[in-house]
Formats: sequence, structure tokens, C-alpha cells
Amino acid sequence: MWGRVMFGAVLAFFMEVSEYLVVCYTSSLTFSISGVAKEIMTLSLAVYIYNEHLTLINLCGLLLCVVGICLHVVLKAMHPTKPPNHQQTHHIPLTPTDSLQQVPLLSESDGEEQELFTR
Repeated sequence: MWGRVMFGAVLAFFMEVSEYLVVCYTSSLTFSISGVAKEIMTLSLAVYIYNEHLTLINLCGLLLCVVGICLHVVLKAMHPTKPPNHQQTHHIPLTPTDSLQQVPLLSESDGEEQELFTR
């Protein structure tokens, strides 16, 4: 029993660390899309393993999510973001204040999001 509890705890810890690193090295939009992809996998496994049934509206929503994720990936591949003029090295910050000083939250945005917050 303790082994199962510790396995779950370690798995949850590394999941939280990986979520933090995704936000640090990419954008919050990428993090949101990966969350939607996780939910799609959860629904797919529920249908496959537990024989759950999806209604037509649920199936349409699932299809819409898959199409949206595919479009995001294609658009990111066709129009990659330009690197900043200065070379910024990414490192794992030791404290939360280090992360605010080194990697701005909106560093991967196109400037539109920054404009909203500067008003």
C-alpha cells in the first residue's frame, strides 16, 4: 500500500514540475493546449477501457478540440516566433523572484498580450 501511495506522490510531484517547466520555456497558450490534449486522452481512455458512451454533442466538442490543437500546431510550425535580439539563456530558477527577473511571463507572445497589460 505504501508503495502505491509513494508512486502516486512521486508521479504527481514530477507532473507539477513538468507543468512549471512548460510554462517557463513556452507560453501559457501551449500549456493550456497541452491540458486540453490531456483531457482528450482521458476521454479516449474512458471510452476504450470502461466502454463509456459519448453523446453527439460531446463527440462534436471532442472533434472541435482536436481540430483546434492541430491548427495551433500547424500555425506554430509555419510561423515560428522570432527570437529576441539579445541571447537569453534559460535556466531553472532557484526562487520565484529569479523566475520573474529572468523569464518574463509574456516572453513568447507577439506583443498583443503585453499591450493589454500596459494599459
